[in-house]
Amino acid sequence: MKKIWSILVLFLILAIVGVSGCIGTNSVQNKTFSSSGISFQYPGNWSDNVTVNWTSGNAQNETIGNLGNGNVTLGVLYINASSQPLFASYDIPSLGNLAVLSWKSDGTNTTVLSNTNRQIGNNTVDEIIYTSPNPVSGAVYKYYYVITGEQGKSIYILRFGAPEADFANYYSQFQGIVNSINITK
Repeated sequence: MKKIWSILVLFLILAIVGVSGCIGTNSVQNKTFSSSGISFQYPGNWSDNVTVNWTSGNAQNETIGNLGNGNVTLGVLYINASSQPLFASYDIPSLGNLAVLSWKSDGTNTTVLSNTNRQIGNNTVDEIIYTSPNPVSGAVYKYYYVITGEQGKSIYILRFGAPEADFANYYSQFQGIVNSINITK
């Protein structure tokens, strides 16, 4: 009788664990992006070979990464600030303010929703959320624009984008990527 109760208890424990999702094969391993002095973790189901429609407008600025999953994209831009006096003289929050000012005057129907900054480790991160028409489809996209780096040396701009209706579903993923940023340059 004791054996039957032991088997029933064991079966009950396995059933509870199985139903709760602790046993499963759907875990997605993160990948690591690393280039030009910046690294971060991103979801393993994202591709690292996608087209991100944006230009830096300057040959000295280098797009170092284009990641994404379907309509969700991340473009990574590196700016060597030491070779560009405009960027070398501004701190990270000021660069964010300059970006906001340029969007307000460029006629692209960009609407800035928030502009904040915070510290991640030793790095200041300026975070801007805005909406703008996608240059290819014309659909309204919501963007999470992140500027970080070291004043006068290296500046990194990460621009996350998703269709406006889907943005909230991905925002915590975007923040997780930003929180994993490590700068070595």
